[in-house]
Amino acid sequence: MEFIADAVDSLMKENPCILVGVTIRNSLQGSFVVDNPVIGNWETYVCEDVVNYVDSHFRTKADSTHRAICGHSMGGYGVLRLGFRHADLFG
Repeated sequence: MEFIADAVDSLMKENPCILVGVTIRNSLQGSFVVDNPVIGNWETYVCEDVVNYVDSHFRTKADSTHRAICGHSMGGYGVLRLGFRHADLFG
């Protein structure tokens, strides 16, 4: 985890930004960030609820050229999918 903290510190010195961490873990241990009647509407949560909350509570440049999404493992699949499906939100 120290490696990640160092990388974030370095990034923030060069390009100040807002980092938001979102868990996609549910009672089944994951969601792949998709909307599903069994596990919940995770795509909607990330793309609507989280994005709208951040944009309404912080000074953001609310467009795809100033918003990125990243993830690891199951979240990596999810954010890759979201990036393609929501290019209007994430650059």
